[in-house]
Amino acid sequence: MFDPQLHARLMKLRKKSPATRRVHIVDSLYLATVGCFSVEQRFFDAFRRVWKKRKRSAKTELLEFWRQRDANRRIIPIINLVATLPPGKADPTEIPYAWCNEGIILEFDATSIKNMPDRLIETLISHELLHAARTASGRETDDRNLEELAVRAANERMGYYEEALTRWKPK
Repeated sequence: MFDPQLHARLMKLRKKSPATRRVHIVDSLYLATVGCFSVEQRFFDAFRRVWKKRKRSAKTELLEFWRQRDANRRIIPIINLVATLPPGKADPTEIPYAWCNEGIILEFDATSIKNMPDRLIETLISHELLHAARTASGRETDDRNLEELAVRAANERMGYYEEALTRWKPK
C-alpha cells in the first residue's frame, strides 16, 4: 500500500542530504551514509550477521512489508548511519544509539557505536529490526513500555542480551 505523505517525507529526507551514499548490505537492503565513517565496515558486517541469523519467514515478511510500502520506488527501507541522532528521535526510555520509525526508517548513531563492541552493535541492529518486524506483522502496540519489553524479550530469545547494551557507556 502506497502512502503519498510518507513518500513525500522520505523524498524530503533524501533531498536534504545530496552527499548520501547508498551501499549494498544484504538482499535488497542498502545503507545510506552521509560522509564516511570508520565504523561503516563493522556495521555492514554486523548487519549481515544479524540478518543471516533471522528465520527465512521473518526476513520474507519484513522484505514484503517494505516492498508494499515502497511501491517499487526502491527507497524503503531507509537504513541510515548518521553522525548523531537528531534530538527527539531517540526516545529517552529506549536505547539512545538507534531509532526506528514506522518500521521503514532505521537510523543508527555512528558516533555512539564507533567504540562499541561488535556483539553490542549486533544487539542494537537486531533490536531495531525487531521493531520493524513487529510493525510489519501488525503486532506493534501503542504502549512504549510494553513494546520495548516485547522487543527485548524477542532479542534475548535470539541470543542478544540487551542488559550489556544498557550498561555499555561510550568512551
